[in-house]
Amino acid sequence: MKLGVKAHWKDADIMARFGTELMEIHLEPRDLVEHMEKIVGIFSTISDEHGIELIVHNQEYWFDGKDYHLVDLASLDETKRQKAIEYTNKALDLADRVGAMYLVVHPGGIFPYKVDNEKPLARLKESLKDIHDDRILLENMPWIYIMRTGEIWRSNICIEPVDFFEFSDLVGGVTLDICHAFLATKEGDNDHVLAMKKTLGKMIKHVHASDARPPHHEGLQIGEGLVNFEVLKDFQVGIIPEIIDGHKNEGEGFGIALERLKNLK
Repeated sequence: MKLGVKAHWKDADIMARFGTELMEIHLEPRDLVEHMEKIVGIFSTISDEHGIELIVHNQEYWFDGKDYHLVDLASLDETKRQKAIEYTNKALDLADRVGAMYLVVHPGGIFPYKVDNEKPLARLKESLKDIHDDRILLENMPWIYIMRTGEIWRSNICIEPVDFFEFSDLVGGVTLDICHAFLATKEGDNDHVLAMKKTLGKMIKHVHASDARPPHHEGLQIGEGLVNFEVLKDFQVGIIPEIIDGHKNEGEGFGIALERLKNLK
């Protein structure tokens, strides 16, 4: 089990003290526009000095100067889809410059309500063809998506494993989010986590781990929800704990999660 930690450029030096093998770069909406050079310098130095492998997580939102918008590669709004492609390419440029292995990408297809998934799947495929980079790892989504405003919207694609086979020749693989897989149903379902793991198999190149409680409480501390983490024991890929506010108090929540995950070995 290769454990890692999430880090923003503002706290990357603190997170590096955990001595993990892997670090996932977290991006805020304005980072790639306003702080690219600083981000490159900080994470390149950390990687070189500590021998840490890097992964980049695509930013979740972009800012137009007034409002925040999802980076949604499956958007039915062509202007927003093109913006999502633009920011994904910026993140891939960052990955190039810091020598990151992969870029974790949310697939999009987020609406205030459930829709027929055929159109967003087609838009996502079109976007991935335009980008065409085998470092992209698509992440599975929970059935409920909590927006930045706190509004409850719906994920419409990449909840079930079958969707990922649509894109197997356009991306490098899948990021399996254990918490999201558990929250693929209103009631929460550990069997669904196992099914995702078994069905996607070697397509899984990276894992996010946090606990959860239905219907939509995600990012809980390991052991404080209903997820069965035995599913992680035989993974040979990198595992990153995603704990809400885990970065606070010099990464206290991440430290607790890492210790609990180590005890699964």
